[in-house]
Amino acid sequence: MLVCPVHSKVFLEPVRRALHAVASGSIGEVVSVEATYAYDVRRNAAMTVEGAEHAHWSYGVPGGPLADFLPHPVSLLVELLPGPDTVYSVELNRGLLPSGWSDEVRVLIESGGVTGYVSVSLNEAPDGAGLTIRGSRGVIQVDLFTEVALAQHKSRLPRAVARGFSGLSLARQYAGGTFRNVLRLASRRFDTTGGIGPLVSRFYASVRGGGESPVSPSAALRVVELMNRVWEPAESAPERDRVGVTSDKRVGHDVALVRRRAPDALVTGATGFIGIHLVKRLLAEGVGVRALVRPNSVRAGRLHGLGVEIIEGDLCDAKGLAQAARGMRMIFHAGSEMGTDWTRQQRVTVESTQHLLEEAAENRVERFIHFSSLAVFDVLGAPGDAAITEECPQRGDPQRSGAYNWAKVQTEKLVGESARSRDLRATIVRPGVVIGPLGRLFFPQLGYRLDARVFILIGRGDNVLPLVYVDNVVDAIWKASQSDSAVGATYNIVDDGEVTVKEYISEFIRITGTDARVVHTPYALPYLLTAAYEAAAGLRLVEKGRTSRAQLRWKQAAVRYDNSKTKRDLGWHSEVEINEGLRRTFEWHRERLS
Repeated sequence: MLVCPVHSKVFLEPVRRALHAVASGSIGEVVSVEATYAYDVRRNAAMTVEGAEHAHWSYGVPGGPLADFLPHPVSLLVELLPGPDTVYSVELNRGLLPSGWSDEVRVLIESGGVTGYVSVSLNEAPDGAGLTIRGSRGVIQVDLFTEVALAQHKSRLPRAVARGFSGLSLARQYAGGTFRNVLRLASRRFDTTGGIGPLVSRFYASVRGGGESPVSPSAALRVVELMNRVWEPAESAPERDRVGVTSDKRVGHDVALVRRRAPDALVTGATGFIGIHLVKRLLAEGVGVRALVRPNSVRAGRLHGLGVEIIEGDLCDAKGLAQAARGMRMIFHAGSEMGTDWTRQQRVTVESTQHLLEEAAENRVERFIHFSSLAVFDVLGAPGDAAITEECPQRGDPQRSGAYNWAKVQTEKLVGESARSRDLRATIVRPGVVIGPLGRLFFPQLGYRLDARVFILIGRGDNVLPLVYVDNVVDAIWKASQSDSAVGATYNIVDDGEVTVKEYISEFIRITGTDARVVHTPYALPYLLTAAYEAAAGLRLVEKGRTSRAQLRWKQAAVRYDNSKTKRDLGWHSEVEINEGLRRTFEWHRERLS
């Protein structure tokens, strides 16, 4: 059996040339080797999302996420260092990873008279990696991102003259390397795999020819040895699984982390924004929870320590849904597809709801709470400044509505049919634009934005947003699950008070301290651009269904959503006033940004 570790950076073309130059004695004896690796971990939600330390595999090894990246620069060093004799390391947490987990490491190595230095940072942007080899007669620098290698050699010219001309030499080499990369890219010979392609090709060649692995066992073991010197295998990761009761106030609820109790409520979409808050509310009310979680969900760690029974499964899997629903007293169906693909919406949202309704009826669950959306309403025909009640007309044209909105219309019909034909005690809830900790800050009704630095508002930005704070949503859902008057009913869940798009953006800038600009664009411009998109989609030049003029008009509609039925039937009101909800939301995000 042939085994090969993925020391991919070693097989980048400029690295191979640099190693060949060193072997030929081009820079004399090697004095020091420096390898750096920078990665903006904020781009990887799996490592930074709430509870990631309990879900992502890297937190299960000594060193945590840093151990996922350190082998890359270390694999470069072992090509040039005799062996790690003495190793010093310094680590730091700058706040991007959970407390107790370092996101910076610096390693200094003394090896047979050669000094090695490794730097890995998960805070820097843009991403980058480099290799610098210093010798007794010259220096070789390799930019692993641009794949350009630069060489400087000891000059016989006077020092002042050499300094004056060194910039020209480096510029010439950089220009030559860039030109060479352009030619390789044009001829499709440029390696876009970061060295993995050449490594895999050599590995298969070795397998076919019966040769040795492209990465020698000794090189692989030396990387492991150096990693073990930085993080001793005997040292355990920070202890996070203590038995007992603690308080978790990260998302606004005082929930005791206790031993699991027998579940009697199934929650789909349990790791989502509303889902995790609902789970904590149910637990606080003494309800045992079974959570249906996608396999390898990046947010599964949010459920860690809550005493929740977790079942991994897919909404498309009818058998998995049957298993999840078995024995449940209540079902809270919050899971759905969020994209614009019609096929996915049909399979994930519509068909899964049908399967779950059948299981609910078969198991005679006491309550079925279905999560829908205000997007089901046909607000385009409503008079200006109208109040949209639960009985207002729904959208009737799927092509104009969009895949997500149409799927919600279809699932509401399925719930209604099951309630009538199978005597299912079901309730439909339609949350507005939900805000709060763990939620997103920006949504389509706000217009457009460029990296939270430039906000492009459509028109004057005076259309009112149907906002609702997440704790208020969860409170309404809980009350609906306990009220007999909610059986067979549908509820709009929005907070009292009016916040316009312009006011929302202004509060975001004020509270978070973001240096952002607000630009107003006339409604006609996005309308014309959307019309052009629809025309291009009709000619199959772009993917159909991502937007439409009808959807644009819906997002900008000057309507208000009525919540009087929710108040009357459920005795519900907004415990968290809307301006207070905005403050909590923006302050939570400000803390994350800082």
